[in-house]
Amino acid sequence: MAFLRKRANGIYSLAFWWKGKTHIKALGTDDKQAADQVKQDADEQLARIRRGESALASKLLADGHSIVDVLFGSQEIGHLIGSPADDDPLTLSELKAAFTDNLKATDRTPGHIEGTGIHLDHFIRVLGDMRVMSLTDADMTAFRKKRAKEKTPSKRLVSQGTIRSDFKSLRSAVNWAISRKPPLISECPFTIPKITATTVKPFLPTEEIERLLDSAGKDEETDLLARWVLDLDEINQFIEMTANKMPEMLLPMQLVCSTGMRRIQLVRLKPSDYVKGRLTITSRKGAREKGLTEISLAIELRDSVAKAVTRHVKGLPRGSKIMFPIFDEFDYSRGNQRWRGKSKRTVEQRRCDKADRLFEKLVKRTDFERLNGYHALRHSFISVLVAQGKTWDQIAAFVGHLDQRTTQRYIHVMPRDKRETANSISFDF
Repeated sequence: MAFLRKRANGIYSLAFWWKGKTHIKALGTDDKQAADQVKQDADEQLARIRRGESALASKLLADGHSIVDVLFGSQEIGHLIGSPADDDPLTLSELKAAFTDNLKATDRTPGHIEGTGIHLDHFIRVLGDMRVMSLTDADMTAFRKKRAKEKTPSKRLVSQGTIRSDFKSLRSAVNWAISRKPPLISECPFTIPKITATTVKPFLPTEEIERLLDSAGKDEETDLLARWVLDLDEINQFIEMTANKMPEMLLPMQLVCSTGMRRIQLVRLKPSDYVKGRLTITSRKGAREKGLTEISLAIELRDSVAKAVTRHVKGLPRGSKIMFPIFDEFDYSRGNQRWRGKSKRTVEQRRCDKADRLFEKLVKRTDFERLNGYHALRHSFISVLVAQGKTWDQIAAFVGHLDQRTTQRYIHVMPRDKRETANSISFDF
């Protein structure tokens, strides 16, 4: 903790302890309120540095800069910590480090922070570690063209939506750097190009997917499979297959198929989330728009599923922290390339990886092998509700946040006459 000292001339100084030494910084002000603010900021930064949460500070300290310079800036590193220098020598990698540090301090989810870092890494890889203030509109155009020619690990061309997300992350980082007090850069020297939104393609049932796959190229095949949803009969067949092939995954699959919950919601479930037939699931999707950190949904389970959950919870070891321990303890050393080198991920991310691995084993060499993960089952559940004439408000009460553009994708899953006739969900489980 730092301490304020008032000198004889009325000017405040700040004293703090770091690695066995007392450090003193003259603040150059006799304003108590301003000095208190500096002390508060210093305390927060010191706490984060001691916890190892500031990659930028760690780098500067490792490079030989003093803790006083790191906290308050100096002529050498003023572009990072203090007021910006005239030429604003902040680089893209330094912007990324500072911005992701800020996201951690504002309690963003690990997935959001990781995704933002990946998007900013694309600029560093494609353009080089350029100074932010030297970037031009031509650089933005060049980045867009080069990214459009690249391919994802699945050998698919990078989509316009992904490139748009790259630019969105860069815009957020630059705007933060300008508005930061003190700012890291003085202004944005380039214009973010406008990328026309891609047409929202509808989800498709199995028959249509199989018909189109016969004449589809490799890139088109990936896109088609991402749009595949199961109808009610196929969901029942999927559950029957799970019961026969991997019984330990039966209850998780029943929950996903009958509630439309996301994978992250499934691995977060705790025994205490279930009370007498009612399951509470949490989501951060759409929470920020409502001024919340997360949204909780209480869902009445089908009687048969509720009974299975009751038996499962009673059989859990005493003190179990999660409802499905099978999603714990993922061995990254034996995984394929997808998981190699990811052993430092958060607990929730590790559980999601284990859930993905189990899902892949479940569908391997079955009629559902090409299914696009847990989210395909969520889309399938919503498609069934749409087919039965439920309103979007009713569907949202089941599944939580629904993006307005995404909802347009469900309209073409079944003919309109069939959507209006059904009035109940006839799951076989």
